[in-house]
Amino acid sequence: MHGAFAEYAAASSKYVVAVPDGISPIEAAPLSCAGVTTYKALKVAKVTPTERVGIFGIGGLGHLAVQYARIMGGTVVAVGIEQAKLDLAAELGAEQLVNEAMAEVLSGKVAARLVFQF
Repeated sequence: MHGAFAEYAAASSKYVVAVPDGISPIEAAPLSCAGVTTYKALKVAKVTPTERVGIFGIGGLGHLAVQYARIMGGTVVAVGIEQAKLDLAAELGAEQLVNEAMAEVLSGKVAARLVFQF
């Protein structure tokens, strides 16, 4: 497939899924890109319940990573530089917030086995 700025596109059924009834394509689109990217990272990392997961950057991908990590049972440490985004991370399930202090994580003050930067 060459590009996708069109109303319709042809693709192999191996790589596409139908959007469920009740969800508009506009609502589903972010999950097809940012959602898959963050989910795959967490899946490959084999996040287990109660495992601490560091998410750096609570933006277009990071806010989804926080939610997926929580669904997988992880304890989420959200790291960012904007308080509003960290507040959003807390609303989405992050249990620890680190504002403008990545050095704290790297120095061992906040321990995390899995660290993702989005």
